[in-house]
Amino acid sequence: SDLCASSSSDDGSVVASSHAQAFLAELEASGKVLTKRDEKWWARFEELEEYKREHGDCIVPHKYKANPQLVTWVSTQRTFYRKKHLSSQRVEALEKIGFEWARPKGGAAEWVRGG
Repeated sequence: SDLCASSSSDDGSVVASSHAQAFLAELEASGKVLTKRDEKWWARFEELEEYKREHGDCIVPHKYKANPQLVTWVSTQRTFYRKKHLSSQRVEALEKIGFEWARPKGGAAEWVRGG
């Protein structure tokens, strides 16, 4: 899949998300054709996995300057989840990487970290 095109490093080792790749392989096997919207969603999911590899969690701070689009995407996933607009497959993918559906209540210190 084109989503994983940038997933190998110079030495050929796989860097990309194993979860995203597994879910995408499952989708392809089921015959589902990915829309541009699906592709964008999985690309952001991979960015979230990269964030987790770097920071140890999926709690992207509001002022995360390195990737403001990821901040918006994470917030949108929480909103869609609350409104029951997120597919069970996406919920499962996010939960597998330890996504937290509620924003931390630890105050500003939680959100400044990494920002």
